[in-house]
Amino acid sequence: MSQCKNWLHLEPIQSSSDILTKIPADLAGLLNLVDKKTFVSTDVLTVAVLPVLSALTYGTKLFREKSDSDGERVLFYVAAFFRSGGGKTSAASILKFSFLGWLEKHYQQKNRDNHELKEKLAREIEREKDIKQKSKLEQKLADISEETDVFLPKATEEGLIESLKNGSRPFMMLDNIGKEIASSRKNDQTASLLRMLDEIFDAAVLTTKRTVKGGRSQTFEIDAFGLYAASTLGDTGLSMKMIQNGLEDGFLNRFLVVFQPEITKDIPYEKYLTSEEKGFIEEFAKRYFVYSSQTHLVLSDDAKEELKKYNAAISKEFRVRYALSDHSSGFISRNITMVLRIAMVFHISKYCTNISLDKLSEVLDKKFDSKNRELVKLSVDTFLQAKEFFEYIKTEHTLKLLGISKMHEHDTKTEKVLNAITRKAKENRVGAVLIRDITTSSHVTQKDGLKEILEGLITIGKIYKKGKFYHLVK
Repeated sequence: MSQCKNWLHLEPIQSSSDILTKIPADLAGLLNLVDKKTFVSTDVLTVAVLPVLSALTYGTKLFREKSDSDGERVLFYVAAFFRSGGGKTSAASILKFSFLGWLEKHYQQKNRDNHELKEKLAREIEREKDIKQKSKLEQKLADISEETDVFLPKATEEGLIESLKNGSRPFMMLDNIGKEIASSRKNDQTASLLRMLDEIFDAAVLTTKRTVKGGRSQTFEIDAFGLYAASTLGDTGLSMKMIQNGLEDGFLNRFLVVFQPEITKDIPYEKYLTSEEKGFIEEFAKRYFVYSSQTHLVLSDDAKEELKKYNAAISKEFRVRYALSDHSSGFISRNITMVLRIAMVFHISKYCTNISLDKLSEVLDKKFDSKNRELVKLSVDTFLQAKEFFEYIKTEHTLKLLGISKMHEHDTKTEKVLNAITRKAKENRVGAVLIRDITTSSHVTQKDGLKEILEGLITIGKIYKKGKFYHLVK
């Protein structure tokens, strides 16, 4: 057993939230160390680690069936919203340097070495008189490529394209997503970047534009990618109108949204990780990196059955929200994708700690066959753990904030039913409404699918049923 695992099981988790009990124990132990160094809530910190770990995921795919031609990849967008002074970037920053700092240092050194080698080869080419030998040197110079990006501060569309084309799996931060969204109306560069982020989320595929200089458009698979976008809430940051607009155009529906309405933790006296604590996190990160380079995942039979049940429930919720013109329906339609991506991170986190680091150098230097991978089953327990974690974030954070988006007044059957229940509930003191009253008031009958509509409204928490009566959820 590694030194990392010994440490993680020595100290019980003490956090400001029970969210750490919903993730794999080894990862929870590491986040517990970081949690003590920041006043940002444990919920925000835990969700923020998902895009950070994306940068450590070396092309792992999750297949639903062995026969599938392609699978899910680890790609996360997380948006964290705070009041002013809430530490909107501090959570991501401490995670970034703790889990990815060693990798960035490695590639920085490789870039310096490559730069020196390029200068040396250029001098040799200039001196070389033999045509054949000169051609060999020129080819050697041409073969030196830029090293992988680990950190990607705000980039242009072209910069992100070059990074992803180069095989990078970058962790990108947008410090104030509210201002980015606002400026995109006047700034073409920002608008192009946001459109690209919008397009690549679902399939993890990048398609470049056709240009005179670059020629025909090209399509690239994205190994992995993580985006952390933070903003203050309010007129100087992300306004309620911007959130509504972001839902309407679909951009915010790609994000796991977390927010921190209040500060419950003290400002920590210990600001930095100890060298020992930092070492534990780096060891885990290296094992995660190596494990992800050697495996693809496929759902176990039991996990597939649970996924089918969850898919049916999400499909019903999606249809009801869509019928209600609820703009969060776009987020609901991506719930399955998000849960599967979380399950991938959870699986790697569970099983990487026992893997050897003998092949770390090969993976770092890309001197291994990335296509020769073991196909490992993702268990039903891991899937259910990922689903529970996601549903907690969805309910306690994302949908609460996205719920500010007002429904458009479309005359749908679902809206007629909801409006009828609202009217009838106000007519009596207990707010109880019989189904015949709903039919009379809404003119929606059983033939129109009234039963399914009522079940859907119960599913999304608009109403509840007690005996024969329907009540509004207050």
